[in-house]
Amino acid sequence: MDGENATTTIETETAETVSMPQAGSSAHWSSTQAYGLAVLCLVLGLGLGFLLRGSAATPMADPHAGHQHAADGSEMPVAVTPEQLKQMAEKAAEPVVAQLKQNPADAKLLADAGNKYYAAQQYATAVEYYTKSVEAKADLNVLVQLANAQHLSGASDKAIKTLNRVLEIDPTFANALFNLGLLKWKTQGDTAGAISAWQKLLKTNPNHPNRAQVEEMIERVRQQPASK
Repeated sequence: MDGENATTTIETETAETVSMPQAGSSAHWSSTQAYGLAVLCLVLGLGLGFLLRGSAATPMADPHAGHQHAADGSEMPVAVTPEQLKQMAEKAAEPVVAQLKQNPADAKLLADAGNKYYAAQQYATAVEYYTKSVEAKADLNVLVQLANAQHLSGASDKAIKTLNRVLEIDPTFANALFNLGLLKWKTQGDTAGAISAWQKLLKTNPNHPNRAQVEEMIERVRQQPASK
């Protein structure tokens, strides 16, 4: 599989999210969109946030959450509680879960269910569905998305192992290389490992449309003291 056609990129946990195609569909984010958002998030300050998946839906808004008013009189949405997010995820996933009762090993349906829970920030449940999906059928995009959910559920070491699994299958998979570098940098402080992953990305994808942005990230990390 061509790494430049992968669908996963980076986000902060506070950055604005965008709508995208579902996992397993024929629609994909372009590399320009993916890396453009990645670099934007770094500029904004990544912290320990991660991975806005190219096949995830926008986090769901509760139409019954109500509104508050700002000082200027404009309406502001009331924050959705974790329990509300869970209920929304379960409601959104109902049709897919119903189909899974008839086809429990359908990889696409399992990935779609994972998307519903991921969109509502139910990352542990998303991990369960993505894991079942790749067990039914190994798909590199879903594996990268599994790594996203693993990281956001607090299992960054597992996320790195999952990304390495992707790269064992396709060493040129651009988004896996990009995300691996970011995890090494932000969760392990491994600046050398991050640079190595991104340099491999550029070497194996020499015509990548966002090559200059990746090179800029490498220089940004080089300016930091190496911890390993």
